[in-house]
Amino acid sequence: MPVDVPYNPDFAPEVPESSSIRKMEPQNIEAEKSVLAACLLNQEAIEDVAAKLIPDNFYRAAHQRIFEAMLDLYTRHIPLDQISVADNLKATGQLEAVGGQAYILELASNSFALVNWQNHVEIVKRTSILRDLIRASGEIRSLAYDAPDDLGVVVEQAEKTLFAVTEKRVSSAFTGIDTLLVDAFEELQEMAAQENKISGVASGFKDVDDLFHGFRGGDLVILAARPGVGKTAFALNLCTSAAKLGATVAFLSLEMSASQLVQRVLASEARVSLSKLRAGQVQDADWAAIIEASSNLSKLKIEFDDTPALSILELRAKARRELRDAEKGLIIVDYLQLMQPPQARRDGNRAVEVAEIFPWFEGACQGNGHARHRAVAALPCRGDARQEASDAVRPA
Repeated sequence: MPVDVPYNPDFAPEVPESSSIRKMEPQNIEAEKSVLAACLLNQEAIEDVAAKLIPDNFYRAAHQRIFEAMLDLYTRHIPLDQISVADNLKATGQLEAVGGQAYILELASNSFALVNWQNHVEIVKRTSILRDLIRASGEIRSLAYDAPDDLGVVVEQAEKTLFAVTEKRVSSAFTGIDTLLVDAFEELQEMAAQENKISGVASGFKDVDDLFHGFRGGDLVILAARPGVGKTAFALNLCTSAAKLGATVAFLSLEMSASQLVQRVLASEARVSLSKLRAGQVQDADWAAIIEASSNLSKLKIEFDDTPALSILELRAKARRELRDAEKGLIIVDYLQLMQPPQARRDGNRAVEVAEIFPWFEGACQGNGHARHRAVAALPCRGDARQEASDAVRPA
């Protein structure tokens, strides 16, 4: 005789998701038809579309096959029309699968596609990225359920999955010199209006500012020296000086804890011996200076992060989050050798791995409208790291 068991939601069977409840993936079939029609009717359209879309951007499988045929003809410099596209599909045995020649003729008869096909290309691209995000979220969900013991591997893989989607959103294109000259002229006017002021993020050190004229967005400055000569101390002074001049600073330390760094900053600002501060041998006369220094430092926009073995993907995510709304930002990494390159780039050769890290820093320098006022300073060196840094920054 069956025994009644109290209901336990933890052991309740999963209810399969109803197909009527499941939402349809983002798509716009009419926009896809318009883009394909424009390619058939206007040779200039296929030139632009081929640079912005790939077959997988189309939702309907038939449209993917048709666009593949169009790209094949385009790369072979064969003019596109309904006859040549149908012939190409017939040669590969896919004409009937896409709806036959009648469907190709239907697309070519849509002359209204020539009116606004550029906007329809963006619609197809946008819905494709939204579908990719949905699939990526499913992959991340599965990854979380079947996660290995190392949480860092899971997080890194999840970030890589999302970055793979976001990178599709960014399409590089040539920019005419006339447009670049306008931007350059505006920047020159902006710098001229500042007279003797520093453009970008000032370091607070006259000799450094005379050399670099301020750290500008996209700059990657490497501070290299032998061990024990004061690289971290100089970086902390750079951090506080830049913050006093209005910059938002993110200091990522992979070696020292945040509390140790703050003690060093406080001792420097209060002009109190660090060794006495750490030993608790603070004189009565020093407390006033410490309190005043603490008050001044608390008003600065400085963020410390002491996550060990930080990956470059984690750095980019943290930098974008902390400096998203900053007009001028500075990221300081101490030190470069302790950073982990992407998993796929790890081959045991540290000189190669350090070199692989540099291109990824570009993503941390950019990401919003204030990107030209964001820079990165990295401290690389300990032991033989001097050679690794020189190898990494040597011009090609």
